[in-house]
Amino acid sequence: MFALVLVIAGCGPSEEGPTDRVAGTWQVHADAAGGQCAWQRQTYTFGPTSVRATVDVLCPGAGGEHVGCTASAELPATWDPSGRWQVTGSVLARATAQGTGGKPLPSSTCWAALEPGSYPVARVRGQRWKWEVTTPSSGKLRLRRPDTERPDYVAALRAEPELDQRKKEPATVVAGAETVSVWGSYRVAQVTEAGVTEPFAARMERSAQALQRECVVVDLVYDFRSPVGAAAPTEVVVTEARSCEKGGLGTFRHELATTVPIAWAEQEGGALLVVPPVSAGAGLVRLRDQGEGTVPSQWVADDLGVKRDETTFLVAIEPAKGRKPGPPVALRLKTLEGTVFQLVPAS
Repeated sequence: MFALVLVIAGCGPSEEGPTDRVAGTWQVHADAAGGQCAWQRQTYTFGPTSVRATVDVLCPGAGGEHVGCTASAELPATWDPSGRWQVTGSVLARATAQGTGGKPLPSSTCWAALEPGSYPVARVRGQRWKWEVTTPSSGKLRLRRPDTERPDYVAALRAEPELDQRKKEPATVVAGAETVSVWGSYRVAQVTEAGVTEPFAARMERSAQALQRECVVVDLVYDFRSPVGAAAPTEVVVTEARSCEKGGLGTFRHELATTVPIAWAEQEGGALLVVPPVSAGAGLVRLRDQGEGTVPSQWVADDLGVKRDETTFLVAIEPAKGRKPGPPVALRLKTLEGTVFQLVPAS
């Protein structure tokens, strides 16, 4: 995904004085499409106290249909006057969409990630890209001004006349391969707050009706993962799924999964689980090509976003019954404010 830097005489990173502070939104120069999609752009937004990575892809469907998928991941960050961004924590955001009604929406998957550590910055002269950023894993990012503020899928479609005929390669797994699920997935079945317990689905349905939303949260799933042989989970994948219905898009399921590291501590009464803050988002656009000389029809879904503060849970595990060991029968997560989430196996 990351381009290598070509050092040309008279061009390249400037060594004149202190490094300027890179701010605002910048696009990775010469993005290369991968997986099943023939167009991709990657941007980085440097805010006052955070860094956000965003990936937009355009994927072909059948019958002249295409779907645009967006995933973004954001983490707290600080600027070091020596010329580097310091990012705290790590996150992988994966966005997926799947049609569930008649004339189904073409399926799509895209992801964005940020790794922890130092991101040294260098100003570049004499090139189309203006900045060169080195990632903690030694990747090189050439950053230039974005072509448009939001992804221009119509222009991408027109620039790729053989989009439907491109060879479809298996999607590349970019993260998560080094860990395995410890117990399998657990979904939130009930929520207790202020002494009132109700099914999670009913709670979300009521909330959507009150706010007049087109999408309803139908599932919230936790998957605790760890490296092979580790004694305790080291990261958690939290997947929020919404069922949506919108003209032009039909009925579809929109999911946003975030993978973050976790920490454990012991306390009387059970283990404490600390989940760091995370911000992530997902976008979805459906395009239908009406033929040469016409503008493709577009239908845009409401953005799906999550913003969670750092949360500490008191964890209670109901072990499997009988002599044969197995995954827990249920998990209970209780926040310091007293809200209780009752989790049961997802399958």
